[in-house]
Amino acid sequence: MAVAGLATAGQLLVVCLEHSCSYSKARSNSEHKPPSRGFSSLGALRFCNDERRGRRRGSSRASGIRADARRDSEQHMRDQQHEIRVCINKTCRKSGSLETLDVIRSLAPPNVTVESCSCIGKCGNGPNLVILPAEMMVSHCNTAAHAARLLALQCGASDPENNLKALDLKQQANKAFERGSLLEAEQLYTQAIELNPSGGLHFIYANRSALKLAQGNFQGALQDAQEAERIAPKWAQAFVRQADALSGMGEVESALNALSTALRLDPLLRRSKGFQAKTRDLQSKLATASAST
Repeated sequence: MAVAGLATAGQLLVVCLEHSCSYSKARSNSEHKPPSRGFSSLGALRFCNDERRGRRRGSSRASGIRADARRDSEQHMRDQQHEIRVCINKTCRKSGSLETLDVIRSLAPPNVTVESCSCIGKCGNGPNLVILPAEMMVSHCNTAAHAARLLALQCGASDPENNLKALDLKQQANKAFERGSLLEAEQLYTQAIELNPSGGLHFIYANRSALKLAQGNFQGALQDAQEAERIAPKWAQAFVRQADALSGMGEVESALNALSTALRLDPLLRRSKGFQAKTRDLQSKLATASAST
């Protein structure tokens, strides 16, 4: 019985060893077995990653399409002529419409004309304004940020935050110019120009032109005035600035031609006493030069 028991135990041991070996062999075979063509976890991971990449590519394409559409819309608005009329009637004036008028004029791109007007209704909700030709009425436009966003949405003056930064620098430069700090003013105007705002850039060039004229830098003043003309070719003040610079350079006839162009673009300049004085002065200089020759 003991031998039999030992044999039985030995057989059991052999069976256990064989089972262990067969398990190890099976495990070894399974580890070296080539991956199944089925939907393995690794395949699922690759599939999910590919799907995510596809979604990202699709999302990128969609974002690109939206960006292109937005740029096309902004370009279309910039190609159109817009007019903004700001009410300066008594009630709106109390709400700050004169400041709104000044800010919108300063931020407006060349394709936007900004004028004051009388009451347009909705008194008490001012400052009120209307955008043409869309015939859109806007109320409570009482901050520079609101004005900048409005110009961006309706007139194509993109990047309103950048435009506001340039406006702030221009206003600082104007104050420095007024107190006689010409070098500081020039630096501030230049910083504003380097921001390349989508609205009001021609005003900044014109202001720097006036500054350079005060410095006696007539050539620099002329270049800035010509740059203002390039940005806003229908803006009369750009030609007035050119006339000032040309007059300082002694080119009287060219200066008179520039004033003539300005008057053609804006006939209301005829009423300006300053414009009349400049014209008379240049005509007198031209007559004197002609008489001396």
